[in-house]
Amino acid sequence: MAKKKRKMQVQEALSIEKAREVVTRIKQIEGLSKHTLENYHKLFNDLERCFSKRKLVSNFTIEDV
Repeated sequence: MAKKKRKMQVQEALSIEKAREVVTRIKQIEGLSKHTLENYHKLFNDLERCFSKRKLVSNFTIEDV
C-alpha cells in the first residue's frame, strides 16, 4: 500500500500594502461608493504611516490597534 502525499496549501503572508490591494479590489467589485473607497484608502494610508508597508497583518497586536 503506497503512502498518500499530503498537499499543503501555502498562504502568502499579507502585508499592509497587499491587504490594501485585496480589500480595495473586493470593495470595488461589491460596488461601494467612491466616497467609501476613498475612506478605505485613508485607513490604509494611516496604517502605512504608523507601520511599515511591509508589516504583516497577521503580526498586528491589540496594542498596535
